[in-house]
Amino acid sequence: MRFRRTAILLGAMSALVSTLLTPGAQASPPSASATYWQKCSPVNDEANRHMGTLCMDVKGAIGTQGVVGIGYWHANGVQKAVDLGITYVGNPNPPLVVYRGVVGAGGNTGTHTRSSHIGSGCVAYPVMWFSSGSGMVRRTGSCVHVF
Repeated sequence: MRFRRTAILLGAMSALVSTLLTPGAQASPPSASATYWQKCSPVNDEANRHMGTLCMDVKGAIGTQGVVGIGYWHANGVQKAVDLGITYVGNPNPPLVVYRGVVGAGGNTGTHTRSSHIGSGCVAYPVMWFSSGSGMVRRTGSCVHVF
């Protein structure tokens, strides 16, 4: 009897784990060619002092819908109001702003993501704006190359 209860319990747990790990009806099954790329760039302030690191990542398979993410990690001790945006290569529109907020000493914005078609080559650039005594300063990070 104890063996039967253990077998039923293990079967139920297996079914639960399988259900949790199986993509939902709207999610596409994982692709064997889906992968992850990331590029980080140092960000300097208007006096060319290191201020932090701007990172962008791309996850997905070439030729499919994937995810583009952007985040900023603040290194210096001065609190900064920052905007983060994504500029898609070949798109004539202004950058898509995905974050507006204040980052304190040693803080970060976290990663903000958007669904995007994933092409090969240079997919997107991270863009950051921050306020300074002379107005808004724009910094553009390195392109994420997908191959």
